[in-house]
Amino acid sequence: MRRVGIIGTGRIAGSLARALVALPDVEIAGLAGRGPDRVAALARATGVPVCSADEVTRAADLLLILVSDGAIGPVAAELAASADLPGGDDQAGLAARWVVHCAGSWGPEVLAPLTARGWEAATWHPLQAFPTAQSSPMIGATWTITSDDEPLAAYLEALTGQLHGRPHRLAAQHRAAYHAAAVMAANYPAALVAHAVAVLGDCGFPPDRAVQALLPLAHGALDALSEAGVPGGLTGPVMRGDVATITSHLRILDERPDT
Repeated sequence: MRRVGIIGTGRIAGSLARALVALPDVEIAGLAGRGPDRVAALARATGVPVCSADEVTRAADLLLILVSDGAIGPVAAELAASADLPGGDDQAGLAARWVVHCAGSWGPEVLAPLTARGWEAATWHPLQAFPTAQSSPMIGATWTITSDDEPLAAYLEALTGQLHGRPHRLAAQHRAAYHAAAVMAANYPAALVAHAVAVLGDCGFPPDRAVQALLPLAHGALDALSEAGVPGGLTGPVMRGDVATITSHLRILDERPDT
């Protein structure tokens, strides 16, 4: 059984704590974070003990650092500076010490202060949004894994399966391109709909009505992609080769330099 420690109280920390505590072969050794009220609330919701960051690190053989992207390195450095930090093979019979973060834009190198103390590191990133700390890992969501340690990578693959996700090994040199693609898929549709709302505003639609009018169309487009893929799920004048309609659209958009 893996003893998992969690540092962080944000959305992904709360979501993973709730998901992992339900697994039969995972024991949550402790939870630590900067906000006492948030730590206490998450501990009550999951039945996980509250500890200091040092206590969690000593108790766990798999440490999840689930803080904001910019804080991962400083937290790792702070933990590594502890004189009594257990190393990767300090204790006979104890499973290898592993440390993992879930930031899409960083590889395991951000955890270098801990790997210098003998720990093995990995990035384990879910390709899904966690709107709240109560959100669950989505069935079928892809989780990318980057690690030089094969046992750790294999364990994260198995853990992803237990969470009903799909694991994918991602080479370190591809992380930036991968994260750019994730941002495109997550954020660009909202940006495009925002521009469409502005165009409908010229047609007499109030902003809230414009959003309501466009959302079924946007949902339908994503459903079509899910069913037919690319380019099969694409529709509209481009797929029909309707040059006259496309020309009229371009003329309208040329009149809106901000669109």
